[in-house]
Amino acid sequence: MARKPVVTRQLYECDFALWLDEQAQALKERRAAALDWDNLAEEIEGLAKSDRRALKSYLENALLHMLELAYWDAERERNYRQWRLHLKNARRGMAVI
Repeated sequence: MARKPVVTRQLYECDFALWLDEQAQALKERRAAALDWDNLAEEIEGLAKSDRRALKSYLENALLHMLELAYWDAERERNYRQWRLHLKNARRGMAVI
């Protein structure tokens, strides 16, 4: 049984996890009338912005640690492993996005 749009919008405010589940199910079943279009669009826009911020952060960290590895001779011996680990984590994070 499909929820009425007003009830779906109220669900968004009071039980976000349930709202997500219902919206995902409605999308899978291609029930356009059951979708909370305004809030769904807002959430997708938010995800896109979040992904862009995360990617920027990973790129900045990767660049920083590549520069440290290439040019910071005085600290290389002491920090090499840590810098390589941070660089590896940044690459892994970018691959997920």
